[in-house]
Amino acid sequence: MIWPTPVIYLNSYYLPPVFNVLFGQVLGWFAGIMAGLSQLLLTSNRAFAVYFPGHFSKHYKHNPTNIAICVVVAIATLIGVGGNKDGCHFLFRLELLSWAPEDFPCARTLSNIFVYVVLFVSFISNMLNIATLMKLITDSARLSLSRVEHNRRSSRRRVMFIQNVFQEFLMLIDNLNRTLVFRLFDAYWFQFCCSCISMVLTRFLEGLVMVFVNDRMRVPAKRLLRIQRAKSANITTMQKLSTLFRFGSRLTETAARFQKPSMMNFAQAARYSSGYIFDVDTAEDFSEKVINSDVPVIADFHAEWCGPCQALGPRLEEKINGRNGQVLLAKINVDNAGEIAMDYGITAVPTIFAFKNGEKIGGFSGVLDDEQLDEFLDQVTA
Repeated sequence: MIWPTPVIYLNSYYLPPVFNVLFGQVLGWFAGIMAGLSQLLLTSNRAFAVYFPGHFSKHYKHNPTNIAICVVVAIATLIGVGGNKDGCHFLFRLELLSWAPEDFPCARTLSNIFVYVVLFVSFISNMLNIATLMKLITDSARLSLSRVEHNRRSSRRRVMFIQNVFQEFLMLIDNLNRTLVFRLFDAYWFQFCCSCISMVLTRFLEGLVMVFVNDRMRVPAKRLLRIQRAKSANITTMQKLSTLFRFGSRLTETAARFQKPSMMNFAQAARYSSGYIFDVDTAEDFSEKVINSDVPVIADFHAEWCGPCQALGPRLEEKINGRNGQVLLAKINVDNAGEIAMDYGITAVPTIFAFKNGEKIGGFSGVLDDEQLDEFLDQVTA
């Protein structure tokens, strides 16, 4: 709407060709391809986290996500640049009140490519969604979960799956409206509905889905609307669901099956004997032991079913004990302290936050090597 709105307001049929072509390539071919491929990246990222949790949490010199984004931008740029050729433009046509490709073979070819890309992306994304769901269900069956916890995780997975499918469906419908459906009827109002209104409405619905499903977006939205969240010492059932299953994308087989509870309790007691490491289960404990602490505190948000947590936890505890009280470690099990995890927007485990004088001063997600952990602790205690 950045370009069409002022043009319609001026009510002039003369459009500077250079600007029309520029906005058409940036807002048309480039943005359209970016939207579809970005959705594919999100779906692929979730699938990779579930199937390869160790590699997903590993620290890389060059972030694979950034590399994938660069590839997507390059593809979208290539198609956008191709649209600058005469006869290949995607333009805003004032007489139709809609964006449309030029009536030339090159523009029609690019338009068809655009449709095929959308169909391909939607198909692959939904296949990955199904594969991710099946993997989560399979892993869940292997774990020793109570009936209540199993039902909770199943419920959350269904919500995530419905969210993904709904977003893919919206994107597909919008692109079909703007490329095929609008040609079915020549009336201006029909073409306007299939182009501008369809795009705005689908983006609104997609954002609405994210707000309702994602806690990190829902809380700021409530604040924006000046809706005060009710304070409660006990987390509600829906909050527990939201917190518990948020970590399903990092689900992996636990190390608990290889250790007996008695051995785990003995090891835990040995680690905690120094007094530098302690558990936090409630918001009151967190405020007293972390926020009001006189020395820096590392908050370790973890889960018993999380493989990377089992790899990071003992090494972090060893290094904290080696600091001889310069820094403390608060162990926070997200399955037992869901309210704290929600307050700090925890979306993955392990997540490490550093607090000093009641303020969060840093943190990271995933697993770091020993050198990186030492560097992080040096910064906290500096």
